[in-house]
Amino acid sequence: MGSQVPLEVGRETFYLDLLFYHVRLHCYFVIELKTGNFKPEWAGKLNFYLSAVDGLFRSGPDAPTIGLLLCETHSTAVVEYALQNIAKPIGVFDLSCDARTPRPDPRRAPERGRSPRGGHKAPIGDGSPAAGASAIPTATHGKRPS
Repeated sequence: MGSQVPLEVGRETFYLDLLFYHVRLHCYFVIELKTGNFKPEWAGKLNFYLSAVDGLFRSGPDAPTIGLLLCETHSTAVVEYALQNIAKPIGVFDLSCDARTPRPDPRRAPERGRSPRGGHKAPIGDGSPAAGASAIPTATHGKRPS
């Protein structure tokens, strides 16, 4: 799918930060990236995007679109009230980038079968997650699909 995906609704164009399609779950994922503390209006905007993606892209066998909102920080109480009456599956996660994290050197390719940090990667297609990865991310807050 892509980043900054245009979404035309009525006579207006909106841009999704990230749009993915999950092959196993047969559903779209809309990911919104925000800086700063979580704001309740972001949940409403993401809910609008999920409805629009469902209406414009979703077909018969597809499950409802899932939304993820990644922000720097959030208040549990504010997120719970913001998502309380939203029926769509939306998760809110804290995401931070550390300026001290070293950037990969493009001139140094990792050895085959080893990750850039020295650990072993799981073979592709064996059903197990890569080293250090979780098979299912854990949300601090969110609505699960019913």
